[in-house]
Amino acid sequence: MDLDFGGCSRQSLTLPLVTCSGPNSGLGTGNLLIILEGMADYVAKSVQKMQSQAIQSMQPSLPAMSRFIRHCDEFFERTVFSESCSSWYKTDGRVTALWPGSSLHAIKALEHPRWEDWEYSYVNGDEMCWFGDGSTEADWSSELDKSTYLTSHELVEDDLRQDTGGLRGTLNGEPRHRL
Repeated sequence: MDLDFGGCSRQSLTLPLVTCSGPNSGLGTGNLLIILEGMADYVAKSVQKMQSQAIQSMQPSLPAMSRFIRHCDEFFERTVFSESCSSWYKTDGRVTALWPGSSLHAIKALEHPRWEDWEYSYVNGDEMCWFGDGSTEADWSSELDKSTYLTSHELVEDDLRQDTGGLRGTLNGEPRHRL
């Protein structure tokens, strides 16, 4: 399939393939390295989502890509980057190589993925397969803890240390049983 997005992307990450440092990812000023780190974190969060929710593939929705493109065009209209000139950051007169904001803005924008801007296909076409069969591994294993929802021992011990002035395992010098 030949897709021509005209140098466009969804938050500089996709075309609709995972591509870091794609269109609208460069900077007019600022630190490119922190943007690349933010993109890597974004991709890692995407892979984690795919693994935990049995997602076979994900791609940005065309409406989300259109909104991002429109935003970029409107943003750059009010900047010097849109002046009439030929430049490496333009494609057919449109600014397509630069991020629409500062590097700090980019890392904040990439910090929390907007999952609603994506389309998903699921393993075996079943959107609920991530939910499983209604049981957990602990339900079937005598080796696993079935009470993980209770307060952890570490938290109780931390509370006890605070209550006893930091003395671990003692109360007024006397040994204390573990909870």
